[in-house]
Amino acid sequence: MLGVVEALKEFRTMVLGYPIEVRTDHKNWVTDKQINNARVMRWRLFIERFAPTIHCVKGEDNVVADAFSRLPFEEHDDLDDDDLCNMVEECMEMSRFWKLNRQPITYVEIAQEQLKDKGVKCLRDKAPHLLGEVFEDLGKKSGADKVTTVKDPVTGQTRIAVPAKLTHRLISWYHNVLVHPGTEHLYNTLCQHYTWPGM
Repeated sequence: MLGVVEALKEFRTMVLGYPIEVRTDHKNWVTDKQINNARVMRWRLFIERFAPTIHCVKGEDNVVADAFSRLPFEEHDDLDDDDLCNMVEECMEMSRFWKLNRQPITYVEIAQEQLKDKGVKCLRDKAPHLLGEVFEDLGKKSGADKVTTVKDPVTGQTRIAVPAKLTHRLISWYHNVLVHPGTEHLYNTLCQHYTWPGM
């Protein structure tokens, strides 16, 4: 159940509102009467937000799940030093890749571009009462990563004002990381945190 909870948390923006089927060999999912643990009940309530259809599959018929734990595993005791070095280099390269792609734009970059951006300057002139500021470290009060935010006068939601120069990069990163989610899902994900004129 925790595996399902974590998967739904991770992919919430992509699956919320869509039909979901969960296949499990745990019969206790079928009835809430057998759930007498508060933590498990909280997990179950979280899962119910997504209104999944839960199918019970006998353990012996659940071949997909069994494949993860029972497929043969190859031992690599015969690796020489060159092979080990290559494996270490590959791991380091993947680590560098994820560090570069973990965050599309840093707060410092946004802050620097906001100082030059005409749209943000216009907001500062015409609607200073809607503006705020945020830092990557929420406890900070000053620094190079002070980013201007805009409060939506209707919903009250505060979002980061993205300079025009960075919008394409931001859209491309989210589009790739969310694996081509479609226009509506991409927009809904972006507008949780960002805004810009004509978004």
